Amino acid sequence: MKTFSSFILIVLFNTISYGQEFYNLKEGINYGQIQQIDSTEFFLIPKLIDKSNKSQFSLDRSYSSNQGLIVWTEIIFYDSKLNKGKKLLFPKPCLINSVTFYNKFYLNNSSAILNDYLLFLVRTVDYNKDGTIGLEDPVYLFISDKFGNNLTQISYNNFTIISWTFVNNGNTILLKTAEDKNLDSKFNDEDEEFYRLELKNGIKDMKLIKVTL
Repeated sequence: MKTFSSFILIVLFNTISYGQEFYNLKEGINYGQIQQIDSTEFFLIPKLIDKSNKSQFSLDRSYSSNQGLIVWTEIIFYDSKLNKGKKLLFPKPCLINSVTFYNKFYLNNSSAILNDYLLFLVRTVDYNKDGTIGLEDPVYLFISDKFGNNLTQISYNNFTIISWTFVNNGNTILLKTAEDKNLDSKFNDEDEEFYRLELKNGIKDMKLIKVTL
């Protein structure tokens, strides 16, 4: 585990700034804008697609602007009080497309009460077997506690998350999903279903409940 002080030294002496992003000259690594979790001592430091990993993804830099999504490949969770950082252990390679924490949505105008968890929408599987992770692969829902611990995939491997929203004052998530029912590695309109997730349960007890329409 690296301390954040060594990370800062890399930024100061080996980076070029591009707006809200910075580039590690020594290692050829792109880092995104540091995100403070609400007004706490916790921060998310994202790694972006760069020359060290770009062959694993079928995307280009226009993807995030065209889709209105972030494109992170790793997240370092930094505790400023302890001056320590740790990587969140997503499967590799992966594309992290959305992060929701507390009352703030990154690149999303919605808001809800979310005091105990961090929510992530992530692509982790080359589902269509084209050799890369890209737009045709499913989006999975991951949840951790507010300290970045107990990171868990909640949605199923043959499902993709299309959209979701908070209901019941933020205690429940309603998800629109699509299931690859015929196992053709594609997600079609006829595969769409709705599920709910109760956030009042602990992470170990969380499971999707199918909504009857």
